[in-house]
Amino acid sequence: MEQDGSYVDCEKYLLQAIEIDIETMGTDSETALQTIHRLANIYSKQGRKLEARNLLHGLLERRKKFYGEEHPKTLMVMHNILRAGSKEEVAEFAPKLIEMKKRTLGENNPSTLSTMQLLASAYLSLGQLTKAAELAEEVLQKRKKVEGEDSHPSFRTMDLLASIYRIQGRLIDAVTLGEDALKSVEYVLGANHPTTLKIVSNLADTYYQQHRITEVISLLRELLPRCMKRYGHNVTLRAMYRLRSSFERLDDMVKACKSYEKALEHRENISDDADAWIVESMRQLVIAYQRQGIVNEGADMERWVMTAKQKLSEQTE
Repeated sequence: MEQDGSYVDCEKYLLQAIEIDIETMGTDSETALQTIHRLANIYSKQGRKLEARNLLHGLLERRKKFYGEEHPKTLMVMHNILRAGSKEEVAEFAPKLIEMKKRTLGENNPSTLSTMQLLASAYLSLGQLTKAAELAEEVLQKRKKVEGEDSHPSFRTMDLLASIYRIQGRLIDAVTLGEDALKSVEYVLGANHPTTLKIVSNLADTYYQQHRITEVISLLRELLPRCMKRYGHNVTLRAMYRLRSSFERLDDMVKACKSYEKALEHRENISDDADAWIVESMRQLVIAYQRQGIVNEGADMERWVMTAKQKLSEQTE
């Protein structure tokens, strides 16, 4: 369940398993701790960062107590705490964790590479593109050698590196890497796997920057039913947002409005970090309504956007 993205079902199962493990084997049993760790990872993937960090900090203290600070199990918890933290925290603390992993596990260990990739992603978010590209390229080279070109971790690194290239303006490199990743990931993991859907979404963004609008629409029309069938998170929202932008570029404002409206139906159960996307989608829907002369809906929506923007501003202060 966890591998194919059924996070709600997985959470229910893990909560039941934790209760049984604690009742039968005790709070500090290895089985119970492993299940707690898995649950924390599910929370993190759902965007429930605070719940994940609370579980992981408690788990970290137990791991240090029983195994020591540089034991692989302790290092794994440290990594997942960073995953649930801010990009600034990752940039500050990941280099130290990478050095600890290199000493304990080795430079080419998959766990070491995972933390290096996490740091590359943080650099990307912080706008440190040269550092991000260099680190992601190093990780991809090592992953292909250690884990194979068609491994799930390699696909994720390819997707990250393609995104870095796109933001750097290296669109040809981004398309080449993204298309290679998509071709392989669909064969290995299937068309509906979360990693496949993310690669499709990012490739559509690259096509969009190349003004290949017809191809963007074709990709996203295939992507959205697969997302909406099972997922209610920001991959779905971003795909809808990009589809709307594509219709708008073709001056098809009716379809643009429908794409906005469909996106906003899914604003519940979307991770907190997607709130800004929701507000922006609403703002653009206002513009689309106004361009069509739909005054009442546009005015009502504009008031909502102003209130939401104010709330977002207050949250970041």
